[in-house]
Amino acid sequence: MKALLARFPIAYKLFAASTVFSAPITLLLIFVVAQFNSGIHTARMEFEGTLRLEPLHRIAADLRLHQRLSYLRLKGDTRGETQREEAARRIDQALAGAGVPDLAARWRQLRAAPPAAPAENEAAHRQLSAAVAQLAREQGNASALVLDPELASYYLGQLVVVLLPQAQETIADGQLLANQAALDQRLTAREAVRFVVYADALDSNWLPEVREAGETSLRAAGSQGAGRSLKLNVAPLLSRYQTELAGYAEAMRGASAADVSGAGARAAQAGDELWSTSVAELRSLLEARISHLSWMRSGALLLGLLAMLVAGTVQTLVSFSISRPLGEVVSLAADVAAGRLKAARARLQNQTVREMLAFHGARDEMYLVVRAISDMTANLDTLLAQVGRAGGQVALSATRIAAAVRQMEGTVSEQAASTNQVNATSKEIFASVQELARTMAQVSRVALEATASASGGISNLDQIHSTMRSLLAAGEALSATLDTVAEKARNVDEVITAITRVANRTNLLSLNAAIEAERAGDSAGGFSVVAIEIRRLADQTAVAALDIEKLVQEMQGAVREGVAGVDRYTAGMRASSGAVDALSEGLGLVIDKTRNLGPAFETVNQGMQLQSQGAGQIAESMTHLRDAAQQTRESLAEFRSVAEHLHEAVDGLVAEVGRFSE
Repeated sequence: MKALLARFPIAYKLFAASTVFSAPITLLLIFVVAQFNSGIHTARMEFEGTLRLEPLHRIAADLRLHQRLSYLRLKGDTRGETQREEAARRIDQALAGAGVPDLAARWRQLRAAPPAAPAENEAAHRQLSAAVAQLAREQGNASALVLDPELASYYLGQLVVVLLPQAQETIADGQLLANQAALDQRLTAREAVRFVVYADALDSNWLPEVREAGETSLRAAGSQGAGRSLKLNVAPLLSRYQTELAGYAEAMRGASAADVSGAGARAAQAGDELWSTSVAELRSLLEARISHLSWMRSGALLLGLLAMLVAGTVQTLVSFSISRPLGEVVSLAADVAAGRLKAARARLQNQTVREMLAFHGARDEMYLVVRAISDMTANLDTLLAQVGRAGGQVALSATRIAAAVRQMEGTVSEQAASTNQVNATSKEIFASVQELARTMAQVSRVALEATASASGGISNLDQIHSTMRSLLAAGEALSATLDTVAEKARNVDEVITAITRVANRTNLLSLNAAIEAERAGDSAGGFSVVAIEIRRLADQTAVAALDIEKLVQEMQGAVREGVAGVDRYTAGMRASSGAVDALSEGLGLVIDKTRNLGPAFETVNQGMQLQSQGAGQIAESMTHLRDAAQQTRESLAEFRSVAEHLHEAVDGLVAEVGRFSE
């Protein structure tokens, strides 16, 4: 939207803005005029409705008269035949101009075949009267008479369309009943009751409603400034009609046919006059309203057009007051922007601009802008002079800066070359230190492995020494055991000797027993057998003792040989244990020395690792230093480029200042 508006001059924008703002005013004016037109159209439609109601009212009045005279004719009274025919002729004329073909056809049918009985006559006329009343109400609704927005017109419309026709119909019914009673020369109870019903309807319904409608219309017309004519014309007739209705109701309650007929005639006449006058006054109100609304519509149109004309004139003047100074401001600003200060100073001296500068109390933005541009031109002259002087100084400074930068570039280049050499040397040192660190790490691992192996060897020697001691102890225990066995063997010899002696003695005893058994003879019995067996057992015991003795002797020899072997083994174990102790002591010294070498190698290894890290940091620092030197050289190159650009900018500034000075 902004881009679109920027394509148009301010005068066009002001015109478009005024057009946009005048559109709602135009729409409002159209709406107001439409409202006035609607009111005028409604009033004219009501006025035409009153014109269409008048023939219907005459038709209703003539139908009531024709009904009454037709009833008298059916009863044999032909005195009103002329009036009946005159009423029929007026009905024909009214129907011809009313434009109601259905009602005209029904009327023609009634005239062509008149009813032969009073009841049929009353029914036929009542149907036609009801149709006329219905048509009048429809006409009142269609023409908005009963829906009029003005209070006075509304109640007059109710009085004309609804109340008076129905009241007149009730009056006509009473008159017809009075004529019937007059012809019959008697008043039946049923007819007397109907008189009372008609009187009550007039007193209770039509008289209060007619009074309220008439008085309300009078009050409303008085508040609207149109009550004088109603008071002069309608008020007396309304009062007379109320009086006649009250008298008519009283006459019907008196049940006098002659009085009812006369009072009914007077009331009907007063009603007709009130209806005609009310219609005339209603037309006057409608005509006055039409005239007032037309005048208001013309006034609204005139005021609207005048307002639009004034707005257009003001917009044109404002547009010229803005666009003309703005054109001068644009030209002046264009001269200043293009550097044509002489042309701008000359434009500041023309009549229009001098008048704008001379008016010191102005609040118009154009005047303020012109004054600001004038001040800006003066300040720009001063600024250009200062810029010219400053440009020369900046150019000289830029030249000096460029020379200094070139010198610094040479120095930095030399520093970069030296840094590269130091960086290469640092990298070689770092590589040597890393190789030495790796060698020391390997030596440290070998020392640790030797320490571990020596620790394992001394552990094995301890186990051998322990085993030798265990074997020595076992040998000594075995020697002691063999000594014990030899001692026991010697004890066995003694036992065997004792057994041998026992066996010899047992043998002697068994021999003596056998001799005694022989001596005893048969009386000895089985004793000799026992003695023989004991002797045989003693012999076996002696043989066994000899075998045991032989075995014990062999065992004693074996034991003696075992004791000698154990003694030799024990002596060898003692010699071996001494050698193992000497070897263990020597290996312990070697292991202690090896263990002392491990931490020393570890300390040397850590030192080499620290030297390797330090060499790496030195190499990394030298790399950063080389990069910094390179960046410094690049920065100096950029600084030299900036100095050159600054020199070029100063030259351009001097050229621009020279252009503005033209």
